[in-house]
Amino acid sequence: MMGAGWGKGTGSNPAAPGALLLAPVDTRLFERPLDHLAAENARLLRVCAQLEIIALNAARLAQHSIPILVPYLRWDYSSHLDWMERRFFPLLEAACFVGDAVSGPIAQLVLEHGLDRSMAARLAGLLTEYGQTPSEGLEQRVKLTSESFAETQKRHVAWLEMTVFPLAQERLTEEHMKELTRGLQVHYRR
Repeated sequence: MMGAGWGKGTGSNPAAPGALLLAPVDTRLFERPLDHLAAENARLLRVCAQLEIIALNAARLAQHSIPILVPYLRWDYSSHLDWMERRFFPLLEAACFVGDAVSGPIAQLVLEHGLDRSMAARLAGLLTEYGQTPSEGLEQRVKLTSESFAETQKRHVAWLEMTVFPLAQERLTEEHMKELTRGLQVHYRR
């Protein structure tokens, strides 16, 4: 397996009935970087759906999802943001024309990534603590943070897909795609 979080439980956990089943990053999609980006967005939206369920009933559902959510939030999510910021966004900006106005949306996404990383780390910590010593006060914090993170991420993915993704489909050439493929292979080998 590749990637920091892949060996730490982000796959299926058959020991936890009702647990979130989250497939690892699909390395076969590295040859099609935009498909990889779409698949990662789908993984994130699946996490968001589970977080929304936890926001409704943390006591019953969080315990089953913690073994999957915490490693995803700590490793996979950050790794995905790192790849976008270090490889995808710079290449896309260089490929776009002056009138494409991609710099503004990318700057906004990068700014949000900093906040998103902090919220993901806070949520992972809360879920870990809740898994060890659940309490009513902590349950409320888990619910509120889960709901907030999920809402933020759904807006983030929608913004990415409305602004950046269409430009990437138009402007990135076959050479760009090969460069992104190499970047994905290097990035996830770490």
